[in-house]
Amino acid sequence: MIIMAVKSFFTYVAEIFNVIGLCVIVLGIIYSTIHYGLRFTFAKSKHHSFKLAVLRSEMCNSIILGLDFMVAATVIESVISPGYQFAEDYHSLGLVALMILVRIGFSYYLAKELEVLGLAEKKAE
Repeated sequence: MIIMAVKSFFTYVAEIFNVIGLCVIVLGIIYSTIHYGLRFTFAKSKHHSFKLAVLRSEMCNSIILGLDFMVAATVIESVISPGYQFAEDYHSLGLVALMILVRIGFSYYLAKELEVLGLAEKKAE
């Protein structure tokens, strides 16, 4: 009884993390786009490349944060998965590991992109 309640609780936690991650990504992209549009429209200097770097930087930050929430949700879901039979569970465990590796790799390369953008911003100033 208690085990089912704990599994149910962590299932909800994982779903909440997935929703938070998705909302962070979507709202971050919307915010970045609006922020870029306002800066481009009302700025005195029209350095398009600098403002585009800021847009990319803000979008990368929101995507990385959203992916971190989604990785946490995937880990929680894999821990509370109902099947603990090793013969049947290797396939699903491999899929979860692959999803986590892809998301972590994507986050790593986005972080590298942010470093490059940070260097480009310093050169532009």
